[in-house]
Parts: sequence; structure tokens; C-alpha cells
Amino acid sequence: MSRTSLPVRVCLAAVIVVGVAGCGAAKQAAKPDPTPPVRTVSAGKLLIAWTEPGLDGRVNPVLEVEAGGGVVEQSKQSGILKNAAGRIYRKGILQARFMAPTVEADMTARKLLATGGVKIVGVAAKGLTLKAQRIEWRTDLNRIVALGSVTFVKRDLQTGRIEAEGGPFARVTINTELQRLTIP
Repeated sequence: MSRTSLPVRVCLAAVIVVGVAGCGAAKQAAKPDPTPPVRTVSAGKLLIAWTEPGLDGRVNPVLEVEAGGGVVEQSKQSGILKNAAGRIYRKGILQARFMAPTVEADMTARKLLATGGVKIVGVAAKGLTLKAQRIEWRTDLNRIVALGSVTFVKRDLQTGRIEAEGGPFARVTINTELQRLTIP
């Protein structure tokens, strides 16, 4: 299996203030800096979106995360996001939505770590809700590992009746489609 580099899109909703020093003063020749600057984006509202090429030639979404704030390092395509809500995709199809106080996204490693009390709500697996202290999602392995006080509930959406439930567990592994759940 080849590892495909995923492009990242970072959208910012922030006000940028630029100060110009020395207006009216004589211009001095600036020497170019031989090392490229590390581009770090910090803002009040962030959106990170990972995509990958699909088999049909289209660009498929992999992950979308919106956050109330945080820091994103563009060169590493990674960041730490606060008060985040996101969407997890598999082969371009929305599988789940999640919410977490802190999310560390590392596109180079194809990994997302959400901590501080995480809630995942199934979209493809309708009626499934999973809660944990932290989750690690590996896009390349199609695997979510939930750690710390993990609980899950599967409800019939029409009747509200509980079809399956479990927990708390120390660790649960589940595939991205939220269809196979393993408890060690």
C-alpha cells in the first residue's frame, strides 16, 4: 500500500493587523534570509481539511476539523486545535462526527489524537455514540483506538430502544466505519 501525501486546507477567520515601521524614512536594502520561515498560523477560528485522490479521479475528503482556536504549522501540515468539532470520512463518505476539547492533527503521520473527553457520533452507523477520555485515529490503518472510560450505546433511531451498550472499558478499537468494535 502506498502512502499518499494528503493536501491540507487551512481556513482562518481572524483579523490581521500589519504595522509599517519607518514610513517616510529612507529605504534600506534588506538582505534575504537563507532559511525559510516556519509558518505557524494562530487564530480564533480554524478549519483543517485533509483530502486524498479517489479511485474515480475525484478528490475525497478524509477529515474536517473546525476549532475555536489553536495553532497550525503549515510546513508539517499539523496543529493543535482547541474546542474542536470534526467529521471523519472513509473513501469520501462521511462516517462520523466528533467533538473534543483538544485535537492534535498530524497529516504527515496520518494521525489524529483527540483528548479531554471525546464524543463520536456515527453517521454511517446510525444511532451509535462512543465516548472516551481520548481517541487516536489512524487514517492509513482505518482504525480508531479509544482509551479511558470508554462507553458506547447503539440505539434504534425510530424507537429510541437500546440495541447494544457497553462500558466503561479501558480500551476499545473500532474501524473508521464504526462497524467492528473490539475490546481486548
